[in-house]
Amino acid sequence: MVVAFLLLMVGFFVKAAVVPFHFWLADAYALAPTVVGVLFAGVVSELGLYAVARVYWTVFSAPLAGVEGLRGVLLLGAVATALVGGVMCLLQHHLPRMLAYATVSHVGLTLAGFALLAPVGVGGAVLYLLADGLVKGSLFISVGIVDHHLHDVDERRLQGRGRHLPWAAALMVAGALGLAGVPPFGTFLGKALMEEAAVEAGAPWLVGLFVVVAALTSAALLRATGRVFLGLGAPSPGRTADHHRHAHPTQLAPAVGLLVVAVVVGLVPGLTGAAHHAAERFTDRPAYAAAVLEGATGTGPGVTHPPPELAGPALLAVVSALLGLGLALAALRPDRLPGQLRGGVT
Repeated sequence: MVVAFLLLMVGFFVKAAVVPFHFWLADAYALAPTVVGVLFAGVVSELGLYAVARVYWTVFSAPLAGVEGLRGVLLLGAVATALVGGVMCLLQHHLPRMLAYATVSHVGLTLAGFALLAPVGVGGAVLYLLADGLVKGSLFISVGIVDHHLHDVDERRLQGRGRHLPWAAALMVAGALGLAGVPPFGTFLGKALMEEAAVEAGAPWLVGLFVVVAALTSAALLRATGRVFLGLGAPSPGRTADHHRHAHPTQLAPAVGLLVVAVVVGLVPGLTGAAHHAAERFTDRPAYAAAVLEGATGTGPGVTHPPPELAGPALLAVVSALLGLGLALAALRPDRLPGQLRGGVT
């Protein structure tokens, strides 16, 4: 049973781009057209993670209930994926590859919610997965607008060339805040539930992981925004003249729409309680088997779940965004840093 579970997980981890099976994702995202990139970011990896959760709770949760270390192994993969993706995202200058590694990093965060093997974590992971896919879809469209108007996606060669695209800049900043999990984005609610599950499971260190990863991915996007749209950073060679055409509303509307839906996810009243209740039904193996094999239609007892405490997660989300902004500014203006820090930032 353990070997069968591992073989299935490897297949799903390849699809979800979990480290060390993430090798295909960056090149696929870098070469894909914008529309395909949106589908990749919002559907493909999420389906891999859904398959992990569905197969575990439907098939393996009972026979593997006594296996020690299963949670630790899954959390190890989640932490490695989140950190490798975050660091690689910060090291990228090619905008689609930057978003690709942001996807890898946030796949790790979502996997951490599933790996806690608790309904609260599953509910938070699903909310986070939904809102994060919407935010990344908007970011891919924003990068597509830049590519369409400036015919390049390298932030160093694009330095200052996006000044006539203020709406694209605003979308990039909003997307960076969404990836940082700042309220009222739906990513904030999902992250709050996963942090609650981590504390309940005796793994409060996962809260620090969420802060660090959110800071790394948002820093990469804020740095690119400052360089492309504000001209910050050291001058780059190879700049070319551009025809200053403003983005058409039909280009901006899909990106704005996706961000609006991501915000709506974070504002729906009672959504956290509904997600928690749905996650309990999702992880109830006997009830699911009865529904499939016997046609049972019961929805289970109507349990009222108290909403999570949001003040602490909101403060941590703001800290993540501020850390990301600080890293971005340090990368763009290292000359303003004290000498002791300059070498480390470089």
